[in-house]
Amino acid sequence: MESPPDISPIILKHWGFDNDYQEVASNRKLYSNNNISYLDIARIANHLLLMKNNDDAIHDHYIELDLLGAEVMYELSQLELSELNKQVHDIIKRCGI
Repeated sequence: MESPPDISPIILKHWGFDNDYQEVASNRKLYSNNNISYLDIARIANHLLLMKNNDDAIHDHYIELDLLGAEVMYELSQLELSELNKQVHDIIKRCGI
């Protein structure tokens, strides 16, 4: 028996959410993109939070990075937790969230 299609991406697309939002919301690569994507950044952020919090779930968390992604991951992983939190707060504030 074939499973029904995941309706969430259909609704997000119908409502006009952009490709990046659809990918992050579904945690799936839906569109080909040679550049680092918002999905890649979201996965990096999740990985960093797992690492900074010494969360055992990090052992089950896999991300694939190109050179640019690896550089971003390295730079962010070198930040103290307080500095990482400050930068995340600044980004959220600038986005108006």
